[in-house]
Amino acid sequence: MAEVWVAAIGVVGVAVGALLGIFGARLQARRTYGQWRKESQRPAYAELVACLKESSDVLQRIDSALSAGTARSLSESQEPLELAEALEQRLGRAVAAVELEGPPDLADAARAAETAFRIYRMALVLDRKDAALAVLREPSRSFEEEMGNPEQRHLEDRTEFRERLQRFTALAQSHLQAQPRAR
Repeated sequence: MAEVWVAAIGVVGVAVGALLGIFGARLQARRTYGQWRKESQRPAYAELVACLKESSDVLQRIDSALSAGTARSLSESQEPLELAEALEQRLGRAVAAVELEGPPDLADAARAAETAFRIYRMALVLDRKDAALAVLREPSRSFEEEMGNPEQRHLEDRTEFRERLQRFTALAQSHLQAQPRAR
């Protein structure tokens, strides 16, 4: 009878060992998959952050040129405006990559940053056109007289864009530093 109990305990031990082995293998597979996902997400996030920071610099150059309010500064704003247009296309591709890689909260933050960029860029483009028309109509008037305080004109758009950039960056860093969860 003792032999039967020993055999039963042995069978139970083997079954428990097999279950623990399967559980351990699944846990390791999930961790490996989580690391692989993060390694594929990291380049998408990095490209978007780089694009957003470059866009911020370009938009600041345009804003500064427009704030000077002279015909010369308006012509100096043309090159960065063209660069901003090209960046908008690059930004769209970077946002699409983040949307594919996920997770949803990062994709939402990426779209919000892209929208803030577009709003800020469009406000600058419209200001440049208005300023050019003002200078053509009446060269003696300054751009500031025509358009108002250059420091305040785009403060909201600039602030919103920078906040969206910072939010996406913080979310991406937090996501990449989080440990994969075992299920």
